[in-house]
This record gives sequence, structure tokens and C-alpha cells, in this order.
Amino acid sequence: MANKQKDYDWGRMDWLLDGEEAEGPGFSVAKMIMEAGRVGEKHFHDNCQEFLLVEQGRVILEIDGRQRELHGGESFLIPAGVTHRVINNCCDVAVLTLVYSTHDRHYTSVG
Repeated sequence: MANKQKDYDWGRMDWLLDGEEAEGPGFSVAKMIMEAGRVGEKHFHDNCQEFLLVEQGRVILEIDGRQRELHGGESFLIPAGVTHRVINNCCDVAVLTLVYSTHDRHYTSVG
């Protein structure tokens, strides 16, 4: 299955397994490459949990307004419906693996 890449102002997402390419696998997987000093958009997924694994670097996970620092090798499970975002306030690129508990994620931005 070919990777599908989507660029953002903070970096990019490389989709390794997505519902558009695989019907009903029950989950989806992406690599998040976040540039140094960038901040992701606040959002939530009302229909799935999100498992986040920091592979490289250090990030701040803001979840329901509280911040938690995560280093390489650390992970966090974000429950469905919880507002969150990733912040890379470090001077290096951060690489994360994201696993969603459905192949058809809903994404809702929070102003």
C-alpha cells in the first residue's frame, strides 16, 4: 500500500494505512513529522481513540487544556472526543506514530 502524504504548516502526515485505501481494517496509522517550533491545530475525533507514540524528539501534548511533555519512546492514549494538539517547542524535528481506532476518522477543529 503506497503512502499518502499531506502537508501542513507545522509539517506533514504520512498515511501508512487509511480507510480510503483499505476498507474496514478497523484502524488507521500515520507518521507525523513536526517541524521544530511548530504547533498543531486543536481538534478532536468524536468517533475514535488516538494512540500517539513519540519516536524521535520531544513534544508537548496539550489535552483538555493541560500540557504533558513526551520524549522519544513515550506514548499516550487520547480518548474519543477529547480536545488535543501537539506542540513541538524544541529545536529538532519530532517524529510520531499515530494509530486511530477506526479506518474512518472524524476530525473536528476547535477554534
